[in-house]
Amino acid sequence: MQYASVDCAVDAFHLIDWVLHAVDDNTHLRLTGKKRDGRKIVQGFIETNADRLPDLELCRQIANSVKHVVMTFGPQMENMSTGSTVVFDPPFVADQPFPPGFRIYAQAYIELDGTQYAVIELFEHMSRQWETFLRQEGLFVEELPDPPEPSDDEE
Repeated sequence: MQYASVDCAVDAFHLIDWVLHAVDDNTHLRLTGKKRDGRKIVQGFIETNADRLPDLELCRQIANSVKHVVMTFGPQMENMSTGSTVVFDPPFVADQPFPPGFRIYAQAYIELDGTQYAVIELFEHMSRQWETFLRQEGLFVEELPDPPEPSDDEE
C-alpha cells in the first residue's frame, strides 16, 4: 500500500515533465512562466497551475521526500506528514462479535494541519485534476480498446 502510494505521488508529480516535453515553446511559457532553458521550471509550473492542480504540491512533497529522505527541492509544508493505520469497518467494539460484512484493512494517510486524509482520496482527486488539465490543454488521449478479433463466421 505504501509503495503504491509513493508510485502515485511520483507519477502525478512527474507528469509535469511529460506535459512540458509535449507542448510548444509558447505553451511552455504560459504553463510555467519560464523559457525552456530557464531555472525553476517545475516550481513555475506548480505555481502557475495551482488553481487547476491543487493537489500537485502534496504529491511533490511526498515524491521528493521519499526520494531524498528529506525535502531537497522547493518549499516545505511543515504542517504535513504521512503514515498508515488499520481501519475497522464498521468500527470495532470490544467483547462484541464481528458483524456481517466486517472488514479490516490497511490505510495510508496524509496528515495536514492535524487532519488525516486517506491517500487514496488524494490520488483520486489528483487523477481527476490531471485529466481535466490534460483535456483543457488538448493533451489527453483516450486509449481505445483493441477491436474484437473476427469470429470464424465473419471470415
